[in-house]
Amino acid sequence: MAIVCGVDFSEPSRGAARIAASIARRRGQALVLVHSASLPGVERESLLAALEGEAAALRDDGLLVTTELRAGWPDEDIERVAEATNASMIVLGAIGHRRGTHWVVGSVPERIAQRARRPLLVVRDPSSLQAWIRGTASLTFAVGTDLTPSSLRVIDETSRMAVLGRTKVILAYVIYHPAEYARLDLTGPIYHRRTHPVVEEVVTRGLEEQARAIAGAESVHTQHPMTLGRTAEPLFLVADESRADLIVIGAHQRHGLARVWHGSVAHNVLHGASTNVLVVPLHGTEEGEAALRPPEVTSILAATDFSAGGDRALAWARAVASPAARLLLVTVVSDEAERPAATEQLRKRAEAMNLDVSNCEVVTAKDVAAAITATGERFGARLLCVGASGDGGTAHPFFGSVARDLLTRSRVPILAVRET
Repeated sequence: MAIVCGVDFSEPSRGAARIAASIARRRGQALVLVHSASLPGVERESLLAALEGEAAALRDDGLLVTTELRAGWPDEDIERVAEATNASMIVLGAIGHRRGTHWVVGSVPERIAQRARRPLLVVRDPSSLQAWIRGTASLTFAVGTDLTPSSLRVIDETSRMAVLGRTKVILAYVIYHPAEYARLDLTGPIYHRRTHPVVEEVVTRGLEEQARAIAGAESVHTQHPMTLGRTAEPLFLVADESRADLIVIGAHQRHGLARVWHGSVAHNVLHGASTNVLVVPLHGTEEGEAALRPPEVTSILAATDFSAGGDRALAWARAVASPAARLLLVTVVSDEAERPAATEQLRKRAEAMNLDVSNCEVVTAKDVAAAITATGERFGARLLCVGASGDGGTAHPFFGSVARDLLTRSRVPILAVRET
């Protein structure tokens, strides 16, 4: 593996190259310097000499530094070299100048952050990063998460970076109440100055779980600021208040519409941050390997309609749950008058499965799939277990169309138990 660094012979580029060399040295990897230019042969020779001079200045303590002079678009060339060398990271210097309070980082970092399958470190303040890697200063990371399973890539990359020096981490989730109300199926007035108690509970639990997954840091603290609009602004506030020298953010890299990227949090952070930024692609080169790792299923929601097929879903949930996993049995009724009978039936099933009755919840709702999804979000379920009829019919409320609706709504895996 290697660290790939784009250079244009500017001072920001040289600062980024020094950081790239330090990271490569600590990780025991090679460093590849890439420059793109489409120039006549005589000028190409001078560029080769200049690029080799940059590499020579970084070769010490046995660090392997190679160079690549390309003749295409810089972002495409850097990506190709990163693919060819199986790079663990791309490093670039911030390009541009101050405009008000924002950095104009230029098209190369933006394009790479939008498309690259590897983490991108954009260096604005090399001195703080260098002191941190040398061990003469600590560094504070402001890490943004959306608490989805894919955001664990951000957590993993944070851990890989944290071991390079003394690190403090501020893990932040930005609360936007209209979205939280929809996700958790909450009703009533929307709070703008304080956090809804249910939102507070769910977000705090999610942040604590991800905080425990961060390795290598001296300390990890969590925050959940609120926003009425753009998510990036509260992250900047968290970074400023904690005096963070590195913002870590994930990029969904949705393609097809330019406005999707330009409206993304990663794009806004690249433009608005006044410090170093690490952009982590949420779909990257390690997906295949990560997909083979057995997941830790710490909590399961199992739904039944008290039919044989629905109860079979409860049995499967009990079978796959580890001894330490939390298990919640759920049924959905359409009318409050049905609640007492449904509660009694659900408790009988819990007792038959040697579960405490506190593991039962009856939900009143018209939309069964939405109720199951929201209950799972509130419970913190890492797996939903439901029945699915063999013929795709809808004879039972949890079968057929509900199972299909859950597949489109749920942010966690679903175990659909077919009728036999």
